[in-house]
Amino acid sequence: MPGEAARSAIIGALRNPPIFKPMTSAARLADLKSALSCCLIRDRHPLRRKLADAADRLKKNQPADKLLSDIAGQVERSRSRADARRAHLPKPQFDD
Repeated sequence: MPGEAARSAIIGALRNPPIFKPMTSAARLADLKSALSCCLIRDRHPLRRKLADAADRLKKNQPADKLLSDIAGQVERSRSRADARRAHLPKPQFDD
């Protein structure tokens, strides 16, 4: 039964949950930079500028967690808008 394999995989994952390590600010910054390629083009430059500001704050040993959280929200909104636009692209139909 194919459902049994999926069920046993879920039960195994619940018994042995993965260990999550907290993400450092530098790792979060790198993750957000790599996510820019999935954002709308119009949002990329302002987000890149904000990420540069956050990188400058981190170099000066100033807190940037709130700024990175705000940027992460903006990246997620831009990615969801880009996904919605891609989902609604017209599908060309050709006569045979």
